[in-house]
Order: sequence, then structure tokens, then C-alpha cells
Amino acid sequence: MIKPIRIENILLDQGLNLEIPYFSKEDVPDYYCSRYARLSSEFIFGNKFPIAHAWKMREKKIISHKEIDYDFFKNKDLEKGSLVGIFFQNSRAEILRDQYSHIALYLGRKKGKPLFLEQFNKIIRVMNLERYKEENLIFREILTLKK
Repeated sequence: MIKPIRIENILLDQGLNLEIPYFSKEDVPDYYCSRYARLSSEFIFGNKFPIAHAWKMREKKIISHKEIDYDFFKNKDLEKGSLVGIFFQNSRAEILRDQYSHIALYLGRKKGKPLFLEQFNKIIRVMNLERYKEENLIFREILTLKK
């Protein structure tokens, strides 16, 4: 497993303390959201997602996927460590409009609201639903490992 160069802690509901990894640019270059989400899910939750670009992840045989939207997160108890396929409207991947061009990691809930971890372009950030809506990022799928 690739080791992070730095870790920050985040406290979620039920006192769950997660270590958020920051990897070197050699291990996770800028704009490699899928690699960051995959490695972070493994580091934080022990999940071993396959290596794939964001828009190819759903095609892997060990992945289960389900279509989602913002409302999906209201009352669902989601599996922490799942990946979320998101369409970024300003993406260069215009042909993926019906799919997605970005991947984030579902961390769990803080103050009852779902939180996500992502590498967006050059920055690592923790996001909530409101910020995704403000940035016009559209949820497409939740991706989990088949049991």
C-alpha cells in the first residue's frame, strides 16, 4: 500500500475519527481523482478498489453500482468507503455527460450530513452536498465492492 506523506484527522458522527491521507505528487499526480479516491478508501477503510479511470471504474467486475442523485443521501445509511461517480459540467470529458468524469470517497456523516473526500484538480478537500450543488457537480452513481 502506498503510504501518505501527511495525515489530518476529521471527526464524524458517533465519535468516528478518520485519518485523511495526503499522498506525494509522484504517487497521486494532480487531476488523478480516481487514484486518490481509491488509495484513500484503502488507507482509511481497507477497501481495495481496482485501478481505473473515473469513467471506467463502473466497468470492473468487482464493482457494484447504483444510480444516485442528491436526494439519495437524505435517508440512506451508506457504506463508508464507497466511491461516488460525479459529473463535473466543466470537464473536458463532454462525451461522458450521461455518466461521470470525477470520483469522490464517501466518508460518513458529520452533524447528520454526508461528507466526501476528493482530489479536485490540484487540491484535496472534504465536501458536503451543499458545496457540490454550489459547484454544479452532479451525482451519478455510488460504487461499492461486491461482497
